[in-house]
Amino acid sequence: MNGHIEFTAIRGPLTHKEIWFGLYLPREYHQAPGRKFPVMYYLHGLNEDYTANIATVAGYMEKAVEKGRADPMIIVTPDGYTNSMWMDSIDGKKPAETNLIKELIPYIEKTYPVIPDREKRIIAGFSMGGYGAIRYAMKLPEYFGMCISMDGAIHTLKTFKQFRSDIFCDNFHENEPYFNANSVYELAQKNADKVRGRVDFFILTGVLASFNDGFRHHMDGLKIPIADACFIKTGCDHDVQCMLEKAGTRLLRWIREPVSYGSGTDM
Repeated sequence: MNGHIEFTAIRGPLTHKEIWFGLYLPREYHQAPGRKFPVMYYLHGLNEDYTANIATVAGYMEKAVEKGRADPMIIVTPDGYTNSMWMDSIDGKKPAETNLIKELIPYIEKTYPVIPDREKRIIAGFSMGGYGAIRYAMKLPEYFGMCISMDGAIHTLKTFKQFRSDIFCDNFHENEPYFNANSVYELAQKNADKVRGRVDFFILTGVLASFNDGFRHHMDGLKIPIADACFIKTGCDHDVQCMLEKAGTRLLRWIREPVSYGSGTDM
């Protein structure tokens, strides 16, 4: 790897919690002092932490940069308390959203040469992190111009209670109104006018294709566009590397030119 990966922590000024995160700095960070870079916030999946998949995602981007198919970027991998669904827990013990949005992002933008522009700020994630990425894109379109979800666990309240009843109990104290108010479905409904035409989405699916099909139908109903070329059923198992390989240059072309992205035919 040409770039550099490190793991470090800050003390959250609001939560006073230790916030661990991974950081990938491309080779160009050291070669071109003063240059500013796009930034990707990559959210890990269930039962993972901030160390998961950073080398895989960074390696994919490095190969693309070497071939002239992508621009170098900084990648940040925050910690999501293994099972937060990237929401603040109802009791405040797992403030995953506050840690990222109100503490870590401001720190990154003050400390590293990232472009402070929503169009150059990507929110991405895998599984639980895919849910989180779409959730933040729907809730905070003023923060993120691009959203990448890889086999996102896009739950409704019904499926969450069915498949993740332990998390529903532990994190949300079985509070249905709290979960619903913070869910991707409700946030998409609430903010459709703000998101429509402002956030670009790229969704890769694997074994959780049915969850993503349901949410795409919801997006279609709200007239939040996602082109067929940007919704790819990879046929992969629940695996980040496989999905990135299947996406190939389609994802890279979209990152570089999301608005003009057309047919999705691989180069």
